[in-house]
Formats: sequence, structure tokens, C-alpha cells
Amino acid sequence: MGINRFYWVICFGLLVCGNLFAQTIPIPGGLGTGASTSNTVAETFSLPQVSSLRADWWRSFDNTTVDIYQRISALEKHLDELIAEQPPESLDAAKEYRKRIIANLLSLANLRKQKTLQTPEINVFKEGYTIGDWLELENRRRSKQKEVADEQAAIEHLQKAVDTAAKQHDNEMAIYIGVSATAPNKVVLGLDIIAARATLELARQRLSHQRKEFSGLQASLESLSEEKSIAEERLVVSAEDISALNQRRLDQEQELAKASINLNLARSQVLGTITDTAESVAQTRLLEQQVVHASVEEAIARLRHTVTDSSLALTSLLANTEVNSRQLHEQLVGWRLLIKETSSRLAGWRAESLREQGRAQTQLLNLAPSALTLKSINEARSQLSQDTLLKLRELDDVRLDLEALADICQLRLAAHDGLLKHWWVSTVETLNLGWVGAFNLLTESLFKIGETPVTILGLFRVVLIITVALTLSSLLRRMLAKIAAHNEGENPALYTVGRLAHYVILLVGMMIALSSIGLDFSNIALVAGALSVGIGFGLQSIVNNFVSGLILLFERSLNVGDFIELDSGVLGVVMEINVRSTLINTNDNVDIIVPNSELVSAKVTNWTLRDTTRRMRIPFGVAYGTDKDLVRKAVLEAADRVPETLKGAKKHQPQVWLVRFGDSSLDFELVVWVSQAAAKRPAGVSAAYMWEIETSLRQYEIEIPFPQRDLHIRSHFEQNEPGTVLTGNDSE
Repeated sequence: MGINRFYWVICFGLLVCGNLFAQTIPIPGGLGTGASTSNTVAETFSLPQVSSLRADWWRSFDNTTVDIYQRISALEKHLDELIAEQPPESLDAAKEYRKRIIANLLSLANLRKQKTLQTPEINVFKEGYTIGDWLELENRRRSKQKEVADEQAAIEHLQKAVDTAAKQHDNEMAIYIGVSATAPNKVVLGLDIIAARATLELARQRLSHQRKEFSGLQASLESLSEEKSIAEERLVVSAEDISALNQRRLDQEQELAKASINLNLARSQVLGTITDTAESVAQTRLLEQQVVHASVEEAIARLRHTVTDSSLALTSLLANTEVNSRQLHEQLVGWRLLIKETSSRLAGWRAESLREQGRAQTQLLNLAPSALTLKSINEARSQLSQDTLLKLRELDDVRLDLEALADICQLRLAAHDGLLKHWWVSTVETLNLGWVGAFNLLTESLFKIGETPVTILGLFRVVLIITVALTLSSLLRRMLAKIAAHNEGENPALYTVGRLAHYVILLVGMMIALSSIGLDFSNIALVAGALSVGIGFGLQSIVNNFVSGLILLFERSLNVGDFIELDSGVLGVVMEINVRSTLINTNDNVDIIVPNSELVSAKVTNWTLRDTTRRMRIPFGVAYGTDKDLVRKAVLEAADRVPETLKGAKKHQPQVWLVRFGDSSLDFELVVWVSQAAAKRPAGVSAAYMWEIETSLRQYEIEIPFPQRDLHIRSHFEQNEPGTVLTGNDSE
């Protein structure tokens, strides 16, 4: 086994050495051969063997110290000879691959010869910079920063493409290695791999050049940032600058007034349009886009005017003139708010202009050639949208200028006021800015109820008012509960007052809360309509139970603390009468929730409605022949021992009644009046009386009988002996 392995290793090594030798020494002509012997370049490097490509075939073209153009020329001749030998079905594909290979290799050679232009910028700083110079540097820096960001994104995108192409090339190479050398498509696959590798190397070379250019852009950005920082330290002003700024401010005030007039005119034109035809709809959208365009121009004019104001403020700080710090801080807050508002509106205007441009271009593509008027309107819409997008870029630049000026004004103001004063004023400014921003957010419309807009602040007011109403209701009910507890027991009247006051306070609170957000309750028909719609959509049972609860409270046929019995046999004490249901607690301490409508419509037995006392009947029986007076005495003594027995009033005295002659006993009933607490525990109290009755009867040796039966038996003996009667007495 070891000899066989050694033999195969030797054979594989000889095969690899032979393949390397064959690719190094050119063989004239033929499929898979090198270049012709007449080519002197082929003697110095190995051409890629299309039918048996090696993994390192690219090294011949990766060497930049030799003339790559000669190698490309040799490869071109080799490929021409190879393609001439291909069958007709593979000829077109082979020619296309050959064209791609040569074109990419030539582009790669040209790109390698190019040198990245990296002219280092030499900063020559001025002794003094005006505010205009500083703003120009800021604009150049922002432009260069955007260029760097775009270049970085392009490099990342190209890097991903290179990585994907390299992985795909490796996969194709693996497939190529697995194809037999005699396969008819082996040459075409080899040409495909060569073309893909040439494309990949060209992309890598471009990526290398872009990275070098990116380094140059970063250096330029750093240089501009450095000069801008120096310019901030060397800002100077003069009387001519102040005069020019004041004149510019006057001119910009006129431009702002003119832009405002144009905006109002554009809005008025939109209000008078009628959209009944396709042309009128397109014209309306054109007018709406004119409103957007005029709004952008008005915003640009306003920002430019504010930029001039901030430049004047900065000039005052630089000139060390008298500066009202409080006023300047207020101006800074206003500038920040304007910047924030402009950013928000700018995004909306851009989205609207892009949508309008897309709609106009779509309609232009779908228009019939004869619709000339509609075509001209849509072309105007598309052009105006494009102009608006260009204006938005200008607006963004002016916004950034104002933001930069606000920042430098804040820094200069900090140096002018001192650290402590600036900290205090900045804190107040931040709080004011935060409050204004929060107030704007809270007053932003979320949705509408009819024509009334609802805001977060309005919802907060509603919640606050309802919370206050609930708190007042809770305090009132607690006060009434304390009064009832002071009177030692449940007071149904106080409970009814508390529940009704709860409903009234909630109703008034809801009306006040909804009125606080602008809802008008003066129209009763609107409220009634809303209620009817709500009831019609599934609130019938809730309204029914609510009204039933009000009936129970007003009628007072059922009060908290009453002991009641339902038709279903449920017995318990009424604990609460709520909006929808009533809570009943049984003697087993089980809470049962009963809908109010059931208590109104069904039969309910109230054991404690008018009088808190109750008469109970405790049945018992004694044997025939027992002294009735002795029975009365024994049972009355038993009733006297039960604490729940009422004994004060004459009508409440316990009595013993003989009610029937039973089959096996004299049937009596103890008729006794019990207290309010005992009336709510009928089963337990009845058991207590029966316990004492049995004890008394046992003490007086009174028999409690059990059922007896007399059995008369007849048999055939009666037939044999007339007159003989058999009787028996059997007890069960």
C-alpha cells in the first residue's frame, strides 16, 4: 500500500513539471500552444494557455517593469490564431471575448501610465479676513466636504463590485478546472475567464487611482478647514464693510417684500381655478407648483436678509462696540428656529417638487400628439419643478451660511460676555429654544374631529381635566364614606348621592375637556346624533345597564348593604352599584357581578328593604304524647340562648307554634325575630337555633321521633283458620 502511494506521488510530480515546462517553452501553432516562433516577445514570457489555464497566468501581465503593450500585441496574435481554429458554433462567442480581452488590457495599460494629479495646496494665509472672505471659505469647505463624501461613497461602491467580481471569477475558475481538456467548450470557457480577469484587474486599477484621488481630496479639505479656522481668528471689519452691509440689508428688505407679494399673488391664482377638464387639472397643478416656487424664493430672500443681520451682529462684536447681549441672544434663538423651520419646509418642498416633476413627465409620455395645449402645460410643469429643485439647493446653501454665522456669533458673544454670564444666558436660550420647539410640536395637528384640529397639547388638556374631575369625585365619595362610617353603618342615601355626584362630575368634566380642544356642544342635535350612532353600533347593552343603574339609585329599591335574593337562588349583600353592574357578595365570600338591567327587569327579593329585622321559622317535631307546654318552655329557653334573637319589643317575642299533626310526630315551628346582622346569614342562624333546640329537648328528655309504620300481613293461614288475624308493628 505504501509503494502504491509513493508511485502516484512521483507520477503527479512529473505531470506538474511537464505542464510547467510545456507552458514555458513556446510551441508553434495549434490549439493550446504558445505564440509563433517568429515573435521574440513570446520567448521572454509565457502566454496563457486557453485550454489549460493556470491559476497564476496573470503574472505575465501584472509586471509593470516590462513593455505591456508588446505582450498585449503577442496575446492578440495568439488569440487570432486560436480563434481561427474554432468551430463555427463557437466562433462568435470567441471573437466577442477576444474583443473584450484586448480592450480591457489596453485600458489597463493606459491607466497604469497615468499618474494621479496630487498638487499639494500651499496655504498662504492673509493677515486679515472679511466676513465675506470667511463665508467664501466656508462655502468652498462645504463643497469640498460634499465632494469627499461622494468620492468615499463611490470608492465603497466600487470596492463591493470588485469583491463580487473576484468571487465570481474564483467560482468560474473552479468550474473551468473541472471541465475536461477535450471538452468542446473548454476554449470558450478559458476566454471567458481571461476576459473576466482583465475586467477585474481594470476595476482594481481604477479603485487604486480613486483612492489616491480621495487622499488628495482629503488633503484639500484639511487645508481649507485649516484656513477657515485661521480666518475665524483673523476676522477684521471696517467702516466700509458696515456701510456695505447696511446697504445690502436695505436692498434685501425690498427683495423680501417683492417675494412676499409674488407668493400672495401665486396663492390667489390657485384659489380661483376650476378643475373640470384634464387641461384645467394640469393648469391647477402648474399654479400649485408656482406657489411652491414662490415660497422657496420668499424663504431664500428671508434667509439672505437674516444672514445680513447676523453679519451686522458679528461686525458689532468684532468692532468691540456696545452690544446688547440679551437682545443678541434672543436673535440667536430666532435664527436657530428659522434654520430648523427652513430645514423642515425644505424637505417638504423637495418631495413635492420631485413628485410634480414625475407626474408631469409621466403625462408627457402618455399624451397624444394632438394634445398640444396639454403638452405645453406639462412641459411648463416639468421645467418649473426643475427650477424649484435648483432653487432649493440655493436655499440650502444660504441656510448653511446662516447656521455658520450663528455659530461664530455665539462663540464671539461668549468671549465678549465672559464665561459665567454666557453660560447663564446660553442656558436660558437653550431652554427657550427647547420650549418653543416643544410648543410647536405640541400644537401640531394630529387629526380632525369634524373641522376641529386635535393637537397633542389639546389631548393633554383633556386628560388633565378628566383627571381633575376623577380626583374631585374620589374626594367627595371618600368624604361621604367617612360620614357614613361615623354614623356606624351603611347609609344608602349617602351612597346614592356619591354615585350621582360621580356621574355628574364626570359628565361636566368630559364636556369641559372636549370644549377645551374646540368642540362645540351648543348644537344638541350633533351630540344626540353622535350618541344615537354610538348606541346603534353596539352600545345598547351598556346604555341599558347604565340607565338601569340610575333607576336603582333613584328608586332606591336596592341599596348598598341590602341582603337580596335573585330568581336564580343567589343570596348576598349588595356591595356596589356601578355604571354597568352591581356587585353582590354572598355569605361564602363569593363576589357575583350582576348586570343592572337584570335587577330592574327580573324579580329580586330584598330581605332588608324597609326593616332591617326579619322573622325566621325553625321547624322541629316531637313524639306524640309529649307535654306541649314543656315543649314551649324548652324551645323558648333555646331561643333565648341564641344571641341573634330580638327580645325588646313585644311584637318581636319568640313564639312556639304547633303547625300540624305529622305521621310520626307533632310538628312545631319556632317563630323568632332576628337582628339585621342575622338576617344576612339565614343559613348559619337557622343552624344555630336548631343546635340549641336539640340541646334543650335532650335536657328535658323530650323525644324526637323517627317515622313509624304499621304493617298488616295476610297469608294463606287466614284461609285455613278463619278469624285468625296476624298483626305486626315494624319500625323503620
